[in-house]
Amino acid sequence: MVGVENTDKRRTTMIDQARDVLAEAKYREELARTAAGCIAGALAWGLREQGLTDKAIGETLGVSRNRVGDLVDAGMYPTICSDMRLGDDRQREYVTAEVEAVYGPLARPASGWTHTKTAASGTVAKTNGIPLPATVRDPEHLSLSGAQFDNLDTGERILVYTLDRHYGQPLLDANLRRVGADHRGEYRIDLWSSPGGVHPYPLEILNIQAADLRFGKNWDSPKERRTDEQAYLNAIRAVRRHYGIWPRPGLTEHAEDLAT
Repeated sequence: MVGVENTDKRRTTMIDQARDVLAEAKYREELARTAAGCIAGALAWGLREQGLTDKAIGETLGVSRNRVGDLVDAGMYPTICSDMRLGDDRQREYVTAEVEAVYGPLARPASGWTHTKTAASGTVAKTNGIPLPATVRDPEHLSLSGAQFDNLDTGERILVYTLDRHYGQPLLDANLRRVGADHRGEYRIDLWSSPGGVHPYPLEILNIQAADLRFGKNWDSPKERRTDEQAYLNAIRAVRRHYGIWPRPGLTEHAEDLAT
């Protein structure tokens, strides 16, 4: 005997199922679109560092040149400037994995120069045996950004770091008590090689000047009175541009490096 079916109830259930499945499909479409945007952003960022105009970048990526600036921001700061949503762990995990799978091989080549690590300057200095100033008791006090680039073929290493704080160097009285700050910080770019040790990288090779690496409000030239982040970006941009290095994926950078 055929049972009596509640047709209306079944139809309502199917309608609810259809809505749920469509919502999931649209969400997955959004995930893919967000990941593609972050990848395009990383590519735009890398091409701009190489000196391409926004017009040339737009033509390369198939977008209007007016969109390039937004793409670069999304590449540098994906959690802020892309379509990422705070608190959506599933989206973050998916986008991070997609960016790593598609763009990661560019940023992590198997040979040549690569941007290996981003960490606090104190960590970069300590890891590579760089002496700290007498006023620095703990490498963790040097919290401004630093970077490490490695040549996977030769073992050479380029270090970008600063031994200053955001306020430069502390000013001390006769009793070694801090009474102020000089507000004159600067970044360093060093070449590490074994057995040669660490020595300053010739800046003219990188087409950059010492003034481009300075930060703080007390430098004589207004052009030198930039933020520490601007000085840091000048430094790593010069290295990556000279050696044709793609930037590290922004999501991976914040998830891995800045947590160490």
